[in-house]
Formats: sequence, structure tokens, C-alpha cells
Amino acid sequence: MGPTMGYLIGFCESIEYILYVSASVVVFGELFPALTGAPAHYAPLYWLIFYVIALATSIPGGSVFWQFSNVQAMLALLLILVYCLGGLSEVNLPKFETGMLGGGNQFMLYYPLASWFYVGVEAMTLTCDDIKDAGKQVPWAILACVFTLFVTCMLVYFVSSSLSPGPSGLSGEAFPLDPGYKSVFQANDMVAAYLALPGIFSTAFGFMFAYGR
Repeated sequence: MGPTMGYLIGFCESIEYILYVSASVVVFGELFPALTGAPAHYAPLYWLIFYVIALATSIPGGSVFWQFSNVQAMLALLLILVYCLGGLSEVNLPKFETGMLGGGNQFMLYYPLASWFYVGVEAMTLTCDDIKDAGKQVPWAILACVFTLFVTCMLVYFVSSSLSPGPSGLSGEAFPLDPGYKSVFQANDMVAAYLALPGIFSTAFGFMFAYGR
């Protein structure tokens, strides 16, 4: 493709990552005032808190960054597993199975959105400078990552669509896992929203690393 196309692709990827972080931080700032009861105009304060925490661990780099990243990854994966395994006992596929909502045209229209289950995998190559024998370790890490994402995304899809309010009601949810948490654990809206915070934070934090590189 040549250096020019490589530069343009890298430029567009950087814009994508920056916008993704910005959107995640805005959601983070909107969610926290709702949880704490603070006025909505305090949202920029929570944006600042996010960036202070993220930069305090990203700038030193090394073990500080990677240990913090590992904790976030394990916490996010743990919450997904708890959601899926807990939800399996509550699924009611005959009740909520609705077939292909909207028919084949609607399915193909929204099918590309499924790629968001795997967003960020391509950025794993940016870790090569920090990994010994990256030529062998990074490809295996990418395969392990894609396999983990495939298994968890299929579980999330099956469990989410088989719990109340079902696929038609779930499409209007700002945080699609919240109904599942409330159904499985009898949690209220606030507890379910708190459980969404680690995922929002780790998403923005991970893409900060990507656009920084």
C-alpha cells in the first residue's frame, strides 16, 4: 500500500480512537452525577477525574501501567462472566425468542454493529515495543483475545436476548446489561449502573493507550 496510505490509515485510526475515548468519557461524566446525586453541570469534574487517574498510570508506564491494565481487564471479564453464568439460570428463550426482528433487511443493516464486540483487537500490535519476543507472543495473544471475545460475546448475546425485557425492549436500553443484572441479582438501577462503570472506564483507558502510541 505504500507509506502514504499507511500514514492516512494511521491518521484515521487515531481520530477513531480519540473520538471513542471522548464518547466514553462523556458517558462516564453523565453516569457519575446520576449515581451520586450531584448536579449535571459537575460532569466536567468527572471527566477531569478520569483523565487524572488515566494519565497518572499511563505516563509512568512500565509495570505501573500494565498492572493497572491487568486489574481492569480481569475486573471487566469477571463482571461479564458473572452476568452470563448468573443469567443462564434465568433465561427464558421460548418467551423472548422473536426470530429475526425486522426481517433480513434489518438484520443486514445492523449486522456491522456486531463488530464492536471485537473493537480494539487491532491495537494489540501497538504493544510490541513493550514485549520481549513480540513476534511470537503478540500473535498468540491476539488469537487468545479473539477467542475470549467470541465466547463471551456469544454468551452475552444469548443471555441478554433471553432475559426480560427481551430483544425488542433491550434495544432501547442505554446500558444493555443493566436489565440482566437487575433480573439475576434483584439489583436496583443504581447498583446496575455502578456495575457498568468498570467497562466504561477500561474502554476509554485502553483506547488512550492506542491513540497515544
